[in-house]
Amino acid sequence: MRIVFFLHYIIIVTINRFYLTNTCNSIYYPPTECIDKLDHYECICRQGQLWNGYSCVADAVDSRLVFNGSYFPSYIELDSKTFPRISELTISFWIRIWPKLDSLYHTILYYKIDDHPPVLLVSIIDNSRLHIELLNHIYDVSTPLPMNQWHHVSIAHHLSRSEGIKIMINGSLVVVLISSKLSSHDKRNHHAIISSGGDFFVGQTIRTINVTSISTTEDFEFDTQRAFYGEIAFLNLWQKVLSEHELSQLATDCHVQRQECGDAVPWMDFVNDIKGGIKIHWPSGLYSLFSNCPTQPMLHESCNNYCRKLEGPHCKNESQLSIIWQKAAAGEKVVKHCPGHVKNGSAYRTCRRIEQIALWTNIDYNECTHPLINAIDQELETPITSNKEDMIALRDKCEFLADVTTMNLTTTQLYSTIDLILLIEQIERLTNILTSHFDSLTQWYSPAYEHFYTADVNATLSIHRYLVETISNLIDERYLSLWIGTNPLGNDFIRLLTALQSITMTLGQVLVNDCKQFPGCVHNIYTPNINQTINILNRQDLNSFSYENIDTQTKVGFMNIKKIPNNNNRTTLNYDDKNNGSGWYSVSITSIRTAHLYIPNLRLGRISKYDNINSHVISIDIKLRKPIQQTDRLSTLVPISNIPVFITMGYLKYDNISGNQCVYLDTTNVFTNKQYKTTLFRQWAWQSLPSTCKINAIPMSDKATCSCLISNATIAITSDMFDPKWRPPESRMYLFGIFSYIGSFIHILFALLTLIMLNYLRTHSSAAYIHKHYSFVLCCSQVILILAFNGIPSKHLFLCRAVAFTAHFFILSSYCWLMNEAFNLYIQITYSTHPAVAGANAALSDAASKYRFLGMGYILPFCIVTLLASIKKSTYFLPVKLHLCFIDLDDWFKIYFMPILGIIFITIMVMIFSAKQHHESSYTKNEKANEVIVTYTGGIWSQLFLITVSWSLAIFPYFYDETILRLLHGFFSSLQGGFLFLSFFLFNDEIRRHYRDRRRQLRRIQLTEVPYRTSSAESDGQRSSIVVPAVTPQLLVETTNSIVTTTPAKVTSVASVFTNLLTKNRSCSSTRHYDYEEMKWTLRRKSSDEILTSREVITNKNAISKDAKDYRVTVV
Repeated sequence: MRIVFFLHYIIIVTINRFYLTNTCNSIYYPPTECIDKLDHYECICRQGQLWNGYSCVADAVDSRLVFNGSYFPSYIELDSKTFPRISELTISFWIRIWPKLDSLYHTILYYKIDDHPPVLLVSIIDNSRLHIELLNHIYDVSTPLPMNQWHHVSIAHHLSRSEGIKIMINGSLVVVLISSKLSSHDKRNHHAIISSGGDFFVGQTIRTINVTSISTTEDFEFDTQRAFYGEIAFLNLWQKVLSEHELSQLATDCHVQRQECGDAVPWMDFVNDIKGGIKIHWPSGLYSLFSNCPTQPMLHESCNNYCRKLEGPHCKNESQLSIIWQKAAAGEKVVKHCPGHVKNGSAYRTCRRIEQIALWTNIDYNECTHPLINAIDQELETPITSNKEDMIALRDKCEFLADVTTMNLTTTQLYSTIDLILLIEQIERLTNILTSHFDSLTQWYSPAYEHFYTADVNATLSIHRYLVETISNLIDERYLSLWIGTNPLGNDFIRLLTALQSITMTLGQVLVNDCKQFPGCVHNIYTPNINQTINILNRQDLNSFSYENIDTQTKVGFMNIKKIPNNNNRTTLNYDDKNNGSGWYSVSITSIRTAHLYIPNLRLGRISKYDNINSHVISIDIKLRKPIQQTDRLSTLVPISNIPVFITMGYLKYDNISGNQCVYLDTTNVFTNKQYKTTLFRQWAWQSLPSTCKINAIPMSDKATCSCLISNATIAITSDMFDPKWRPPESRMYLFGIFSYIGSFIHILFALLTLIMLNYLRTHSSAAYIHKHYSFVLCCSQVILILAFNGIPSKHLFLCRAVAFTAHFFILSSYCWLMNEAFNLYIQITYSTHPAVAGANAALSDAASKYRFLGMGYILPFCIVTLLASIKKSTYFLPVKLHLCFIDLDDWFKIYFMPILGIIFITIMVMIFSAKQHHESSYTKNEKANEVIVTYTGGIWSQLFLITVSWSLAIFPYFYDETILRLLHGFFSSLQGGFLFLSFFLFNDEIRRHYRDRRRQLRRIQLTEVPYRTSSAESDGQRSSIVVPAVTPQLLVETTNSIVTTTPAKVTSVASVFTNLLTKNRSCSSTRHYDYEEMKWTLRRKSSDEILTSREVITNKNAISKDAKDYRVTVV
């Protein structure tokens, strides 16, 4: 490890020791922009550029040129700049030669001035040997260059000395054979320079004699047989002689090669002047030939060094208490506004300089914390050691913290993320005290301290429970507003999760050493957001162990599976029984209901197309009890090798998912030396490793099983979304169509008309009383049913369930009031058969029947619905996703049909008994009474049939989405309303009597012009008033006195009284003469109700007005 760090240091120093030469074109090596992140710098380059460890560099710099060697000229002509005058020359390039079939000659470089022979020629002869012609000398290298391999060639020469040439291949000097060539230009031989202004070519040779050439370009004639066939990269020319060490570094050192540019002609000038069919490929791939090229971490470190040198000592960007502290110069004081809802408050921090470095001081956050949090800190700031005497104090502090966090801390709108993080720090501090105490307990424990150990065990159980409750409170959804403000996302939750795992392992340590105190060696704890179980098992029990949590839809099991190959060339998980076969295991399983909210793959509240956490999070920790040699020592828990674990988890979202994977939480970068990193980026990640966890999806199911080979991991399932903006289509079912609405409207119209008219005409019979309630219930049931199927948004869950409950109640109530109609029919038939019984119990029966009918019509269905809702609970209602506020129709037979069937059965039995009773007593009644009973019976039977068919057709579209069902429902619903109006209003005997009396009154008025008014309420004992023609007061008084003095046995009828009055009136009145027969009055004869009592007549006598022209006689 030390060697690795040493080499890393050497590389970084090397990177920062070399600098780019000034000859590099700034277009391809632009300035670098430094951006300060939380714990590092980031070097930002422009588009098409990358950081190479020294500067930003264009992508095209790392390229290679491919010469195809065809008859069509492919070459480089340096025309973007003038070739300089050179007295010292260094050439460096990488070359890969491809074999040619028609020639053994490859021209690499060619430079000539005017029409003179070339002064510089670099070529390959015999497909392998390097040949150089420089001024008047020829240099041949005997070392061959193998084909199809990259070779670095460097040439350095003082032109004034022919023997001063250095040729190196792949960083090593080679033997050079020097010779002179004949030249007729003796003058040039005296000048050891290369003049400027010539023609410089790469990859082609110009013919020296004028012959016909296959290919010509401008004024040049190329010898295509001598064209280069292969690849060239990083060609640079210097106007100086580089040393052997520098030339060797160009061939072997990646850092030198990355930064060097020729001062005569750099590589990018050649790239810009390509002509013909040359192809450019980048990246070149040459850096893979070097062994010291910087890796990505090294490039990051070189960027940090580069930016630090530019900016001087300063404090880095940092995230503390979820506040991002930007880079600050040494000695600067930074002020930040308090996060959350705290107003007029700030946090302070200073960047302090220590020699050549700068460090942040502690944060002054007193203005940003709530007084309650300050009180908690003061309560818990009392130093607590890990000594056994302080365990009780630790328990009390944990209990206090659990009680405080049980309250909703966000209600005051003053709490911020700082308060949340301070609570997390307190949990970490208390957890560290507990774990350090038990670490030391294993050292000092002996049987003599057994009573201290027992007290510690009891205190540990309480501490564990209080801390788990505290963590469960903090991760509740009511604190989501605080968690959203944490930065970086999820890091603080990982701190809580780590603390939870630490105290869980401590409790497992207690259980494995003192299993007798716990029944079955099991300890369970249940909180609203965390469910945890800790089990001590042997190897045999571990094979059959199973854990299931219904709330989070998770199930865990361990299986002993041998290695068995299958047809798919895959192998199932394997565990060796021979290892640890007789040991004891501590198995802790923690199911966290809200963890997916706080450690998602993305930002809170966002959905990506890939890798969304789509299940609850479950943490598993399996430890082995370490064997002990002495009985006076405690055993410890040690990690074990991975064992097969099968975890079944339900999807949080089942629609629009694909690519499901089992992932585990990697938190190795969160802490450094057990200290939390103050980093701007999250240091945890969900990792997918098929060799560790693979998913076994269950077809057509909302669950999946993860088969994992683990011993300690936090597991979840991720899913891909086909479309991140996709939302589940509206899966609601429209049970009502246009015909259903029309039928329901007609039904409501007829029911309301029946209810209004019965109340308007003031009907008082028991049958009319039931008709009114029956009409009212039918109106309500139709309106509620429309709301249940269409009108209530499903997001209002409570209101939706209330509508479903009410709809079920009114449906049953309509059947119950129809049952009341049957009971009332039976009572009427019975009382008409036995009039003596009916007369004796009439008053009592009328009063009692109303309460009885109300009980059966409203209380009975309410009790049935309440009982079903309490028994079925969540399965009583339809799922919310269907957008129907109704009872669960999947279980329609038990919830919907059976109660209705029972009420229908009772109604039918009552109707059968009524029909039997009527059949036996029909001969005792007149034809009119029998007709009324038959009409009433027919109305009940029609309503029973129509309401059953109507309600059935209303729910049939839930099972069969057919338009004909909605049409039939509308038809039968309107038909039921029509029959209701006909049977219970138009054909009602009481209504018909009322209209008969009205018609008679109108006829009397038309024939006699005598004010006459009667009422159909006579049958109920009400008074009837008869207005007679004008009579003198004296005559009326005498007539009344004669009636009063008459004995009851001689009381005359109403007709006799009117006859006497009219006769006397005819004799006294001379202005008006009427004949009794011409008036054609029809008076109803009364029985016992028409008997006049003495007291009532006297009362009526006093009520007579002597001044009135018309006199009213009230007969009772």
